[in-house]
Amino acid sequence: MYEWSVPVIEIAESHGIKVDHVDGPKVMKSEIASRVEKLNPNFIFLNGHGDSKTFFGYRGQVVIEIGDAYLFKNKIVFSRACSCVKKLGRDAVKNHNCTSFIGYEFEFVNVRQTNVELNPRRDEISRPIWETSNAVPISLIKGTTISESIESSHKKATKEISRLLFSKELGAIEVMKAIIVNDEGLTYHGDGSAKIY
Repeated sequence: MYEWSVPVIEIAESHGIKVDHVDGPKVMKSEIASRVEKLNPNFIFLNGHGDSKTFFGYRGQVVIEIGDAYLFKNKIVFSRACSCVKKLGRDAVKNHNCTSFIGYEFEFVNVRQTNVELNPRRDEISRPIWETSNAVPISLIKGTTISESIESSHKKATKEISRLLFSKELGAIEVMKAIIVNDEGLTYHGDGSAKIY
């Protein structure tokens, strides 16, 4: 998953946004809480695994759960992790003044090309799935609102579904199904007119 966040980081940096990215063993509760409290970012991109109440980090450790949602006060959050928006996101907005929390209500579905697992960005099968999801943070970085960023992802999904519908590409049907599920699950809580800057 980290590899598919690299294009988002690169675009953010090209727009003059200071990025503090955390990966590997540093993705643990104390590290994330410390960085959020110290740096006070206005945008947080969570990229990993989750359930409706929890975002998980390195080796499945709990990083952020409902009791930690105060960390999102006055922030825009995009969670590319299964189901986090459902309860964690809703609680962050309702009880902790999170500006907006974007994410997936269901499991985030991916299809992989196994012979390039060591270099995920060479995986042309999963590329449309990740690029559709990346449309959300990339649109936010370019100055759109929450609603507009989600609409950007919906448009990308529609384009990819139309392309894959009659495609003979390897895995086309499975990729199309993944994009449909992810697109149907993409939602937000909070202020749809908010921007990250």
